[in-house]
Amino acid sequence: MFSVSVLAVAFLVDWRVPSPSPSLPNRRVRPPANCAADMGSADAAVTTPASASESAASTGAAAAANEAAWWAMLGQLRAYAREFGNADAPLGNDLGRWCAAQRRVRASGRLAPAREAALDDLGFSWTSPSDVDDPVAQRDWGEMCRKFAAYRAAEGDGQVPKKYKLDPSLGGWVAAVRRARATLGEARTAELDALGFEWVSTRQCGSAFMHSFRELRAFYDEHGHTDVRRVDGDDAPLARWCAAQRKAYAKGQLPPKRSGYLDGIEFDW
Repeated sequence: MFSVSVLAVAFLVDWRVPSPSPSLPNRRVRPPANCAADMGSADAAVTTPASASESAASTGAAAAANEAAWWAMLGQLRAYAREFGNADAPLGNDLGRWCAAQRRVRASGRLAPAREAALDDLGFSWTSPSDVDDPVAQRDWGEMCRKFAAYRAAEGDGQVPKKYKLDPSLGGWVAAVRRARATLGEARTAELDALGFEWVSTRQCGSAFMHSFRELRAFYDEHGHTDVRRVDGDDAPLARWCAAQRKAYAKGQLPPKRSGYLDGIEFDW
């Protein structure tokens, strides 16, 4: 009994509180970064109802503005179609570029059905009428020849502008025919020659009609009338042009804008 007590006292005397190990420094343990983020302010992590509604309102306003702008351009195209008889505004202005954009959007499958239907109602062409690479394969040859003959009868020349608003397909076809002259063959070339086709464009600024109209206006200013035949004879180029305008007017083929120009100088119908 005594021996056990002595051993117990010896054990208690020799026992030491272990000192911290130098290889294990006393460091504070930090939580993982994602944990700190999770413990952050709720205001920083959660969008408030007010900011969400403002974002939705901004998005809705932008969409409404885009929609309004699209239908406004359609209104311009509708007015163009009333004036020129087609809905194929050529490139060169905002309306023509807008039309080209609609073709690209539809080709990518992103044009809304309602918009496509609205354009279809105007007779919109989904391929640019003035974009002609092969005038024989891409157009009805006989039909285009008849259109050209009608143009020449109305205008007095064969200088169809490429961006011909009254018929964009005719302007593109004439330009393509000129480019393809070497490959058309003798028969088609002879057919066009018989129609008075002009192989070289001599057009300058303004339409062929306006060029001849300015010439007639100068004649009017000098003589006080527009009866070119009485002064220069029936075979004078300007007299033949005047005859073509009378013929087109009698058939109802002369656009009101052009007859208005002629009425302004007291044209002899």
